[in-house]
Amino acid sequence: MASGRILLLWICLLQLVWAQRWPRTAEQSLSSGRILEARSLEQVVLRQGQEWQGSSSIWLLQLENGVQGVFRSEDEPWGSQAEVFAYRFDQWLGSELVPPSAVRTIAPGEWPGAWPFPPGPRVGSLQWYVESHTPSQAEWLELAGEDRANAEILSFVLGRYDNHLGNVLVGADGRLSLVDFENCLELEQARYGLFPFIRRGRRRPDLPSLEAGSAFPFEQPARLEHPALEEIQRQFGPWWTIWPEGMRQLARRPEVRYAVWDHCLWVEARAGSRHPAFTEAPPVASLQRLAALDVAQLQKMLLPPFSQAHIEGFLERARQVLLGKDQGRGAGRNLSSSESAKLLPKPMLAAQKAVQEIFQPVPFPTTLPALPPLCSESAIRFSDLRDEFGQRVSQAGSQLLTGPSPCPKMNWPSPDSCVRAGGDLRGPSQQASGTKSAGRFG
Repeated sequence: MASGRILLLWICLLQLVWAQRWPRTAEQSLSSGRILEARSLEQVVLRQGQEWQGSSSIWLLQLENGVQGVFRSEDEPWGSQAEVFAYRFDQWLGSELVPPSAVRTIAPGEWPGAWPFPPGPRVGSLQWYVESHTPSQAEWLELAGEDRANAEILSFVLGRYDNHLGNVLVGADGRLSLVDFENCLELEQARYGLFPFIRRGRRRPDLPSLEAGSAFPFEQPARLEHPALEEIQRQFGPWWTIWPEGMRQLARRPEVRYAVWDHCLWVEARAGSRHPAFTEAPPVASLQRLAALDVAQLQKMLLPPFSQAHIEGFLERARQVLLGKDQGRGAGRNLSSSESAKLLPKPMLAAQKAVQEIFQPVPFPTTLPALPPLCSESAIRFSDLRDEFGQRVSQAGSQLLTGPSPCPKMNWPSPDSCVRAGGDLRGPSQQASGTKSAGRFG
């Protein structure tokens, strides 16, 4: 009898190992393996007969331990940090869709062959290389429903609005992988099931604007019909002072939808996206994990240049996923705890019992400590989070707000190191060059 129980225990343990998609030692292998070979990922993809949509400065590294990894970096950390954060969040959610990624600093002496970067060590991310192909739309629809649902949840909560199929990989096992999470670093106004509006440029309190206390105009934004580049530059120039290529991309659209809200310019993100991130069938396990998301959890995952404003956005979008498309109204309308408790189960009948057990109306303090500014121009508004996350945000947020710095575990951007608290956190050299850091697949 005892031997039978031991055998059953071993079978259960083996099933857990087999069920895990990525090796447990993946991060350590990526962080420490000696580099034997470096090849341009662009050339690797083109030789496979696939289309390349990314940057020529992304490298496929062969490590001594047998692991292959994709190395991306910038003169100042940007998209590479987003890849690591996305992997950490994906692991926490339990969806296993983002390949293992680790921060890695490479010295010139470690690089095989000529050093392709500016002098000095290079900080970036090294991501597990997946032997894969880019799916067609028809193939995407045939993939496992839970993977597709979690892909939509990840994309919305993390603000990954650039969800074209070039950023989706299908491996030999038939499972999909998601890459290029650079959009996570943008600040956005989002409503679940609609295209988000992305903040562009600096805050201009000296110019007319809809006030932050009013609802964001998702249904009635301003529009430019078949705009010429000169018209876009004239309309958006007072706010949008960097990355001129972005304006040229807008000039190729038949319509540009935008809003001036909270004295900032917000432009709808449509180019490259197949559809707004949304799923009708969210997995119950993913909803349960999102219900536990709070400030403390996000602090453990984030790296600079992520900020307090990003934390606010992640929590707000997670709230909308939990409420569903019809009830999650984002910045347009914030629901009270009692409203959330009533509305939450309706769009998610399959998860009704589980979600009702997770969410109970909780008291939220009527006053909060004074908030330190993210940058010299603005401050995070925790009042927007007075909802079902109230108790967790209150507990974790009190430590965040009363400590010696906005977040003791993170090097938050200072007023002197960033242009704004939302539109662009690129460093001085990227701002001066007017370039956008390249993603792995565009």
